[in-house]
Amino acid sequence: YSSHCEDGLCKMVSYRVRCPSTKSGWAWDVAELKFYSGPTTRVYPSRTIDSGNAGDGWGPDNAVTNKHDGTPGFDRIWGGRREDTKNGDFWIGGEFSSQDAKVTAVQVLETSLVHRAK
Repeated sequence: YSSHCEDGLCKMVSYRVRCPSTKSGWAWDVAELKFYSGPTTRVYPSRTIDSGNAGDGWGPDNAVTNKHDGTPGFDRIWGGRREDTKNGDFWIGGEFSSQDAKVTAVQVLETSLVHRAK
């Protein structure tokens, strides 16, 4: 969780799911990342953010807006990369306007057996 404030006013609040290491060591595949405000109300960020990704077609929007059916595969997955190529964390998240930033829980769905959190 972090907030972006200017002149004492917070305009955006960000939430990130961090992973220091994965089984493969170089990629983290997330099929779905859900943000919740309360036990069942799903909320969506104004903007998705990440530590880095595999390029076109592998961005964080894939996981945050994805309605994954649980079937393993590589369609619409965030292909995460480290924040810096050697020592940084993997992370994915979203920015919410401060009025909408009542995130109380997150849920992560990983479908890869190799590119998953360690």
